[in-house]
Amino acid sequence: MDRTRIAREAHEVHLAIWEARTWLWPDELPDPLNMLTPEAAAKVLGLEYAVFPSLGNFGRGRADKFAVAGMLCQRTSNLDTPAASVGTSNLIHHPVGSL
Repeated sequence: MDRTRIAREAHEVHLAIWEARTWLWPDELPDPLNMLTPEAAAKVLGLEYAVFPSLGNFGRGRADKFAVAGMLCQRTSNLDTPAASVGTSNLIHHPVGSL
């Protein structure tokens, strides 16, 4: 994983959200930190965003399992996240080029 590339791509998503802020929030702008949401990132990336109660776990054995933070269907450009991650900026830290 190239941390420099991830940071650069995350910064590009941040800028895209900032530049689209009046389109994303036409009535009232949230403070800048609250603009960094999975919903906003999905919109500026042209993805459909959906929230589900859970996306299950991934990994083998008890010690290696972790909760799935999100799934991207490249065929349909649908981004799915579990309800527990709504309001976090997990998506912002994924490299845009891999989406």
